[in-house]
Amino acid sequence: MQLANLKKHFVYWILPSFITLACILIYYFDLFGLEEFIAPEINREFGLVENLQLLILLLIFFVATKEFRIRKIKIEQYVFFIVAAISIFLFLEEIDYGLHYYDYFTGKSQTTQVKIFDKQIRNIHNNGPLQNLFKLVAYVFIVVFFVIFPFVPSGKKEKISYTKFS
Repeated sequence: MQLANLKKHFVYWILPSFITLACILIYYFDLFGLEEFIAPEINREFGLVENLQLLILLLIFFVATKEFRIRKIKIEQYVFFIVAAISIFLFLEEIDYGLHYYDYFTGKSQTTQVKIFDKQIRNIHNNGPLQNLFKLVAYVFIVVFFVIFPFVPSGKKEKISYTKFS
């Protein structure tokens, strides 16, 4: 039982913390000359940190899609459908709907923008008042799932997840 518990700790917080710390140290101190690997000067979107984020979003999408297919309870299917939709939206937002790849392969700088409602933008989440809304939603999510939810007793978590959604 101890080995399984250690494995969970390693996967869920030790490894991600180690990778994050390594990326921070490499970037800020240019360790081994790898600063460009973490966040290239030509476009930070092509760096390791951004691509790890994209990989995680894709994995969330694939897991949510798989769970959506195998779940029999409708509310669970709805939840996994919403998770899949949000993860694919965030993925597209993070790659600027492909604009930074287009800019790179056509030799342009980050000047390509899309006209939406008479406004030139590259993505939604870095645009004006919506940026604050995205931050607020992210902060609420972080507080609920990483600060409040861990303090809920295990029995109540199981009761919440099975009685409310079945």
